[in-house]
Amino acid sequence: RNQFYEEGAVAARLFGVRTPPRDVAAVETLFNAMRPSLERSNIMSEFLSLLKQAPLLPKLVRPLQRVAIRAAIEIMPDGVCDELGLKTKRLPLGGTTALRGLGAAAERVVLETAPPAQACVRLGLPANYLYKS
Repeated sequence: RNQFYEEGAVAARLFGVRTPPRDVAAVETLFNAMRPSLERSNIMSEFLSLLKQAPLLPKLVRPLQRVAIRAAIEIMPDGVCDELGLKTKRLPLGGTTALRGLGAAAERVVLETAPPAQACVRLGLPANYLYKS
């Protein structure tokens, strides 16, 4: 989990987060500070239902979409899911491995509308320049 937060800190800064949490302890501190304002809401359940049903991933890997949503909920600090009324199910056998594979594959997919590809084009490079290894 610490690696997840450490790697996410770079992206968080790009989105304007001044001091992103870099490990589990920092995330727990952040959630503990927010706990008094957390409350259950039907909006959260509706949002998760939409995420589960929306075709966010290509058909071939769409079954992993629900697994990814479960994984996102599972990494929340202890007690937060209960406070928000989120039902948690454990990841299915092989779920973590499948998500790692999906993440590795996603690193190789070139989205020409994504900022890294657009930056390459502005520099006169091919859109996939950063994705070559």
